[in-house]
Amino acid sequence: MTGTIDDLIDEILKTSSTLKVWGENKEEKLIEQLAAHGSQIISKIQNKIDSIFKNVNREDPYVTFGSQGIPFRGMGLLLEAIGKTKDSHALSLLIHYASINSNIVEFEGFRKGAIRGISLLKAANVDKATAIYSPSGRASLSPAPCHIPLDLSTLLEKSEYITIQELERLVGKAIPIVTEVESSTFGLVIQDRHVVQLGCYKSELTSLPETIGNLQSLQILDLDYNNITSFPETIGNLQSLQTLRLIGNKLTSLPEVLGQLSSLESLVLYDNQLDSLPETFKQLSSLEYLGISKNNLALFPQIIFELKSLKELLLSENMLEFIPDTIGNLKSLTLLYLGDNQLTSLPESIGKLKSLTLLNLSNNQLSSLPESIGKLKSLLKLELYENRLSSLPESIGQLKSLQRLRIGHNRLTPLSKSVEKSFETLKKCGCHINYWD
Repeated sequence: MTGTIDDLIDEILKTSSTLKVWGENKEEKLIEQLAAHGSQIISKIQNKIDSIFKNVNREDPYVTFGSQGIPFRGMGLLLEAIGKTKDSHALSLLIHYASINSNIVEFEGFRKGAIRGISLLKAANVDKATAIYSPSGRASLSPAPCHIPLDLSTLLEKSEYITIQELERLVGKAIPIVTEVESSTFGLVIQDRHVVQLGCYKSELTSLPETIGNLQSLQILDLDYNNITSFPETIGNLQSLQTLRLIGNKLTSLPEVLGQLSSLESLVLYDNQLDSLPETFKQLSSLEYLGISKNNLALFPQIIFELKSLKELLLSENMLEFIPDTIGNLKSLTLLYLGDNQLTSLPESIGKLKSLTLLNLSNNQLSSLPESIGKLKSLLKLELYENRLSSLPESIGQLKSLQRLRIGHNRLTPLSKSVEKSFETLKKCGCHINYWD
């Protein structure tokens, strides 16, 4: 058969599902024809493998590929074709990509193709035929001579490779490539020779290298549960950073340079020792999520009121005694957590938060609520348990969207007639009222 590269790829995948013996003459001819196109085949094969994985059931990582029509044997043949082009970098990336997207290395057809591709590289004296393993630890390609460690220097720009090397020295182990950095991840994601996601969860880091600023394509940086006390000034160079997680470190303050992170959308700072925020935070115009629960804040940081894009604000488990009137400036706020503080009252301006869907005021010292609470027409959940409330405003009955109200452990018994009437109104609108906790 002769035809376009796409035609040849499709024919190899189709043929591989019908022929039973590896290396039958038809397969060999197709591989030779495909490899004859040289480096042009690499992006085409990458796109094909990418489209195949998009149809894989992600909910079951151990799914039997045959049941979903995934031609793992054909993919092995494509790897062999790349081996014939003598491009070790491309072969490395594709094998690694496949192995971290699935349990495909457990299938003989794929393994044979990968090993044959590497053997072709070795026969051509091509060094660094990299990354022949499954990072999940479920399987690795064998025999042993084909188990070659991943060489990040072939996958990253030089400056970023230097940064990862320095990080690996600090954590005392290699940082693996993963498909995505989520909570509790130790690994990195590479795209177009750049690190775009980096997770160093529970790595005993006390600091970051000065070269961290080299990762200028970095979008997610997860440093949860380390021992970090400060940052290098170069962290301000991470202009693409969208998410920064720093839960459970030993931060007592934050550097002014964090205000330079103009793309930052989510900043998670739970469980540190912060008692203030830097003035430069007002420059974080893209910030939508700010989590500062479980810190040492005794005063509400005024700089927060400059964050016009803020949608979710978590300030639970601090030492706040009052909320300024300027809270009403946060027009975009949808979630506000103020539980486990020492609040005795709320300002009337709380009623200006028209977009608020969840308000948590639990475990404070509130004895009353402002009438303006009834103006929160979008409110779905209101947490008031463990306070000193002896009455509630009649306006609470105006919260027609409210789905859940928790008022346990207050001083509301017996309920006044006005409160009972408001509760009946809420119940008719479908609100569940929890009187006990």
